[in-house]
Amino acid sequence: MRHLPVFLAFCGLALAGCVSRPDRTEIFVQTTPPGAGCTLLRDGQPIATVAPTPGIAWVPPSPSDIAIECRRSGFRDAAAVAHARPGQSGFFEAPHGEYDSPVELTLAPQ
Repeated sequence: MRHLPVFLAFCGLALAGCVSRPDRTEIFVQTTPPGAGCTLLRDGQPIATVAPTPGIAWVPPSPSDIAIECRRSGFRDAAAVAHARPGQSGFFEAPHGEYDSPVELTLAPQ
């Protein structure tokens, strides 16, 4: 019986170290006017698309920012960056987090 408080304290510390990290996070992309096709890139590599806008892209979490490039016929291309924001998990800051969302882009007529 005298070991029970020590055991419970140990279990509590062990559980505090368990962190559930998402395997994907969402970025909502919208354009004015709607109906554009957008590609999301991390380190120059495409990782998701939203077509047509508005829509949600599901991306793997990472500490890297994501570039968003949108196109629509009759309009100039538009680009934006979704900045990575570290997430809070337990007693420490997790290396993977969420991104700026929603991301809004305005397409200018050609």
